[in-house]
Amino acid sequence: MKKIFFLVIAILCSFRSFSQSPSVVSFERQIAISTVLDLTKSSNGTLYTFSTVANFDNGIVRDFDIIVKSNKPWNLTVTASSAQFTSGSPTLMPVSVINIKRSTESNYSTAPYVISGSRGKYTYTFNMRANPGYNYEPGTYGNVDINFVLEPQSP
Repeated sequence: MKKIFFLVIAILCSFRSFSQSPSVVSFERQIAISTVLDLTKSSNGTLYTFSTVANFDNGIVRDFDIIVKSNKPWNLTVTASSAQFTSGSPTLMPVSVINIKRSTESNYSTAPYVISGSRGKYTYTFNMRANPGYNYEPGTYGNVDINFVLEPQSP
């Protein structure tokens, strides 16, 4: 009986030693990330109408948001497409009557205006002020674009 018991134990142990090991299959995965530089702007109107003494004394300020999304360090440059506004008037108006600043800054600047940032999503509120004063004849002055250019920082 002892021999049969040991024989059964030996047979059961041999089944266990012949059991299969687990089968493993691996899949390599990669992630390819392209450069993202995205810029959006909320609308703030394009016409500054000067019709009151307060407008002429203080200028007119328009607020708008700029949203930057980037996975690289970046520079945002604000420029004007021309040095002067055009009109039917013989008096030329320089684009420097338009000033810009971030709402967190105290002083206005003229173009070119540059801010820099790192990777991430940023929302900036800007104030753009037109302040020609009393120096220009009545009329509509135009044909100047204010450009916001988002570029990666140089390495």
